[in-house]
Amino acid sequence: MDERSGSLPSARRDIYAPRVVLKATVRNGRIVVDEPTDLPEGTVLTLAIDHGDSDDMSAEEKAALDAALSKSWAQIQAGHAIPIEQVLEKMRKLRTE
Repeated sequence: MDERSGSLPSARRDIYAPRVVLKATVRNGRIVVDEPTDLPEGTVLTLAIDHGDSDDMSAEEKAALDAALSKSWAQIQAGHAIPIEQVLEKMRKLRTE
């Protein structure tokens, strides 16, 4: 986490940032967005192929996961996290007992 801004480093920010979902179709080898957008000119996009809803999670399960992740992130921001080094050390001790 970036201590100055309180946000995640840019390499991990994509996991927690709100998503903009656009529907597009490939036509003649070009990606054509099927709807107008409010994105600023020059915005760089990362594309992912939609393979349908293949994760086998219900809407309720997805909502529960989203709520749990939001709660966890709030706990991290509030300083209620344990450094990974401490977690790993505790696991090592348990393994050797």
